Amino acid sequence: MSDKIYDKWSQEMAQANSVLEAKLKKYKKTYKKVILPELIRSWILHYETECASKFPYSEENYAHLYGTEKTRKIREDKWRFMLTMNRDDPYLIDLLDRLDPSKMDTFCKDIATIYSLISDRIHTCKFEDMEEPPDDQALEEVAGHRSEATGRMSAWQVRAYGEGNNVEFSNDVEIPIIEDPNHVLLKVAAASVNPLDIEMMRGFGSVLLNSMRQIESLCQTSTVPELPLILGRDFAGTVVGKGSSVTEFEIGDEVYGVVKPQNRGCHAEFALTYNQLLAKKPEFISMEEASAILYTSLTAWSALKISGGLIITPARNKRVLVLGASGGVGNAAVQLLHAWDARVAATCRTDAIPFVEKLTPEMILDYTSPNYFSDIKQAGPFDIILDAAGLPETELEKYVDCVNSCGSIITLRSPLLSNIDTHGILYGSVKSAIDLLMPNLTSGVFKKGSLIKWAFFMPCETAVKEISSIVTQNKLIPTIEKVYQYSETPEAYNRMKASHLRGKIVISLKEEQV
Repeated sequence: MSDKIYDKWSQEMAQANSVLEAKLKKYKKTYKKVILPELIRSWILHYETECASKFPYSEENYAHLYGTEKTRKIREDKWRFMLTMNRDDPYLIDLLDRLDPSKMDTFCKDIATIYSLISDRIHTCKFEDMEEPPDDQALEEVAGHRSEATGRMSAWQVRAYGEGNNVEFSNDVEIPIIEDPNHVLLKVAAASVNPLDIEMMRGFGSVLLNSMRQIESLCQTSTVPELPLILGRDFAGTVVGKGSSVTEFEIGDEVYGVVKPQNRGCHAEFALTYNQLLAKKPEFISMEEASAILYTSLTAWSALKISGGLIITPARNKRVLVLGASGGVGNAAVQLLHAWDARVAATCRTDAIPFVEKLTPEMILDYTSPNYFSDIKQAGPFDIILDAAGLPETELEKYVDCVNSCGSIITLRSPLLSNIDTHGILYGSVKSAIDLLMPNLTSGVFKKGSLIKWAFFMPCETAVKEISSIVTQNKLIPTIEKVYQYSETPEAYNRMKASHLRGKIVISLKEEQV
């Protein structure tokens, strides 16, 4: 492609953009949220790609047209929109399906006008003496994501809550739409399975999570229904689309991240999350390993830093007892505490001792031993006792004598969500406060100046940055028990239900398609 033709193309596009911007000003006030900017960008990129494709096709030409700083603004998400915006405009159809019906008539009239303006703008740019465009197959090979051509993807879905393995495979699920400037769309390469997935399959937390979805929908043009539900919280994959405020990630970056519990999960071909919940994948770990990092690590981080107060007082030389160190959260907690220079004791059962030894805690205690509690008391007292095993309240109270005054006993087994499921948000929250207060009063822990506390999975930017830094230093190494293929997802869920894991359960989507 000659520089003369390229410069002419750029100048014409810039001039036409200015004219279009002025004509669309009144519509931007009406549809300022998401729909209009996305449609304008979609249609413009679609037609610009048609025009650009009249240049002789070659990797060099496409790199010149789309791969320079000079054209960065107009090329954002070019391939995703090129493939989703075909003659039938499926991207617009998806938006119309999600639009408030009362606004449909006005919206359709405005869209017709907007579409006409955009078409006029595109056709002010003339290209002569261009060769035939490349065929569809060539464009797909450059883009690398065939599923996006139809706007549909495959996913494992829960269509009704229940105790059984009630997940179904579907090959006709809509690809998530970028609706927030901080959204990032990812092609999933691997995703892990967590206990929360099994609980959500049974309806755990559905009342609160559905309320959170409804609140989020007020700020977006679309809503995600409660059912069918896609499970999966943490994953690794490749960036294929991003919002306008995302600057730290580029299309094609390999990343790992998490999805908020109220949002659609990642046991699917594509996942949508926020840029604050992503980190670039180090080259020395695989996609499967990266997918097994953040859910358990964020839960452990939240328990130790927030509930345990280590965000205020340094962890260095603090004595911490981790109950259930062979599980996902316990494993991550021991490694994080090591990175923070804390002194760690870990518990597990006899057959897990070789596994926990690899984490190199100062002490390993076998909870099946008849001398277990006397050994703990002798090793203690501890500043923090983290229950990563999910012990019942009656068992947890046995550790009161093992914690320091002003120390904390932290459990991940909170009745908050189940209380809200049963009693509603208001009464369920009040009951949960009482449920937390009572063991503090009856166990005697409060008298010695200590507290029993709850901890939760907390997806936050500060934690993701700190954890990713530790991963980059090779101080947090994910342990995987088994990798299942995408078609074996129900079997992966069954293994999680069986418990007593020795590492994470991972689902790989890299090669096999169902």
